[in-house]
Amino acid sequence: MNSHFTENLPEEWRPAMGGIRSSIQQPPSGGGPATALRHRRGSLMVEMVVASIMLSTVAAILVPGIYAIHQQRQATRFDTLSLIELNNLSAVTRSDAAADGDSLKLSEWFAKRYVDATLEVEEVAAAAIDVPLRAVRFTIIRSAGDGSPDVRHSMVAWVDAREVQE
Repeated sequence: MNSHFTENLPEEWRPAMGGIRSSIQQPPSGGGPATALRHRRGSLMVEMVVASIMLSTVAAILVPGIYAIHQQRQATRFDTLSLIELNNLSAVTRSDAAADGDSLKLSEWFAKRYVDATLEVEEVAAAAIDVPLRAVRFTIIRSAGDGSPDVRHSMVAWVDAREVQE
């Protein structure tokens, strides 16, 4: 080996007779490499336990949040679909002014999707003034099921009363 390469190295790293001396030193306690390996294996186990605790903490925080988002999306979907259903019922009532509350019902698709939803149809009391319109209120009610109040969506349809009399 070139002497200019080894002259800046510490004495214990310089080549000895027959090769380079090992830089691995025995620990001062007298233990060998097996002691260091055992210590490292134990610390790996501790690292695994700490990592699993951290992951379970993150999961405990995220799972309820994800469930709440899912519930909120379901509620929003029901709100949207029930308003579409009420609009359809209102259109049917306006096109067939003779339709009464007993003949109206939720569409088959909506009734299959929301089995616990019910429809209420009621005639709204006429005002004191003479108006040739009658008001019909449609209400879709769905029980929340978790102890919270029922979800109610209503719409009022104004029907020409002259068409009903004819």
